[in-house]
Amino acid sequence: MRKSLIVIISFIAIGILTSSFFTNEPGKFKNLKILPMSISEHALDSIMDLYSTSLGVDCAFCHGNYSYESDVNKHKLVAREMMKMTDSINAKYFPYGGGTSQTITCNSCHHGETFPARFKQVKKENKPAWLGN
Repeated sequence: MRKSLIVIISFIAIGILTSSFFTNEPGKFKNLKILPMSISEHALDSIMDLYSTSLGVDCAFCHGNYSYESDVNKHKLVAREMMKMTDSINAKYFPYGGGTSQTITCNSCHHGETFPARFKQVKKENKPAWLGN
């Protein structure tokens, strides 16, 4: 009886210890609307680095004074819409292109510039409101 109890307690302890290594901390990230809450820190950093490089900006461009949870900055809201747009385009036109060069990314239009070249040429009266003045 005593031996079985020790074995059961050992299995429970092993289960608890191993599960702590393989799960994200609950609530680690706040206010993720497009990306999954279960995303790893490494994956999130990689995605954000891709955005920064593709637009030639730093984190403050979308996150202001590094308040990552805040939605005050309009660029963050536009970034979410762009994420939905690229996901939609890729799902429709490149359904088997995951991981290949045949997908649309931020860099497809931005080429390291904050705004795509086409939008730089739009006259002020025709600019979408989210582009600002």
